[in-house]
Amino acid sequence: MLEPCYLIKNNIIPLEELNRVFNESDSINAECDITFLCFDEAYQDVLSNTVPDTVIIDLGCGYAPQSYYFTEYEKYIGVDLPLRNNVKFKTDNSEFYLMSIQNFITNELPKLKLDLNHVVAICNYVPDKEAQQMVIDTFPRHYVYYPNMVNNISY
Repeated sequence: MLEPCYLIKNNIIPLEELNRVFNESDSINAECDITFLCFDEAYQDVLSNTVPDTVIIDLGCGYAPQSYYFTEYEKYIGVDLPLRNNVKFKTDNSEFYLMSIQNFITNELPKLKLDLNHVVAICNYVPDKEAQQMVIDTFPRHYVYYPNMVNNISY
């Protein structure tokens, strides 16, 4: 029997939010289920190596269930290409940018005027090598992971 993913098993995402996203999204059922909402281990690693006064920027956030790991953090910013109807898991401290990682870093990040030493950027399971390198080059504190690459983690 398959185990529910950490976010569901530990009731981190409220049931009404799970129901909302799975009912409103026209594509999540093809990518996620109770056994998989996101790559839990990576987000747990970031969580255990950061503190709540950090801004989390999740580049390639998908539906953003992982935003629930960071509800006590200063802010969670999710960035991803638009989905069919753009349904996302949403926390009180989350905001989203529907665009490429490159566009966000080049055009939107400067407008936010963030102290990048106060930010941890996550680029997890994003196959775009240019985006991965941009994250590494832009953010002093980052978690960049993709299978079969030289992974780059700097807290």
